Amino acid sequence: MTATTGTLADEVWRLMTAQGILFAVDAPIRQTLSNLVEFFAARLQRDPDSVRAELEAALAADARFTREEINGQVVFVTSRQGHYVSPDTT
Repeated sequence: MTATTGTLADEVWRLMTAQGILFAVDAPIRQTLSNLVEFFAARLQRDPDSVRAELEAALAADARFTREEINGQVVFVTSRQGHYVSPDTT
């Protein structure tokens, strides 16, 4: 992970944990990639496609995030404790 991707992943994690501030410490906090792209492209005033690529790389390289696909949308999941661990349902 480069300094840039690490910084971006840190920003996303702070944003998502602020979103889930009232959640249990181990509860999943989910955010769609499209929402993250829209937010960061506007904030950084950059092309959404390049922001999407950077976000995908940064979050894939950071153990605090899990990538899921739900109803055809890419969703990243974390928790306030760092990494979301899905309960075993078997």
